[in-house]
Amino acid sequence: MAGFKMSSPKENVRKEIRQMRKDLLPEEKEQMDQQIRERFLNLPQLEQVKSIYLYASIGREVDTWGLLEALWKKGIRTALPSAEGKELCFCFVDNCQRLQAGTMKIWEPKKDCALADDPHSWVITPGVAFSVDGRRIDRKRGVEGTSVG
Repeated sequence: MAGFKMSSPKENVRKEIRQMRKDLLPEEKEQMDQQIRERFLNLPQLEQVKSIYLYASIGREVDTWGLLEALWKKGIRTALPSAEGKELCFCFVDNCQRLQAGTMKIWEPKKDCALADDPHSWVITPGVAFSVDGRRIDRKRGVEGTSVG
C-alpha cells in the first residue's frame, strides 16, 4: 500500500503520553510538577552532588524552573544545553539572567557562560516517555544517548 505507514509500539506510547499531558488541567500539571520537584529535592544522595546538567523546560514539559531556583539556593552548580550547529554542549548557569532564547526559542546559556566540565555530574534528561529502567524512549533509536557519554 503506497503511503501507508505502520506505527511502532514506541510511537504509540509517545503519542498516548503526549495526549495525556495535553489533557492535564493547569492545576493538575502544577501539582504534578511540584511533586516531581519535591521528590527530587528530597533525595538523600543530592547532598553529595556538586553539579547537575538539566534543561530549561518549555510548554507542557515537566517544569524545571522551580527546580533550577531550588538548586541555585542549595549552591549546586547547574549546566544547561546550548546548541552549536549540530553539536550540543552544556554550560554552567547560576541565575536566569545568564540565559537567552536560543534555537526554536528554547532557553540556553549565554555565549560567555563557562563550559560545564564535571564528569561526575547528575543529568536530568527531558523526554516524552521512559522505559522501566529509566531510559528515554526516542523517536528513532528507541533510547536516547547522543548527549550523554
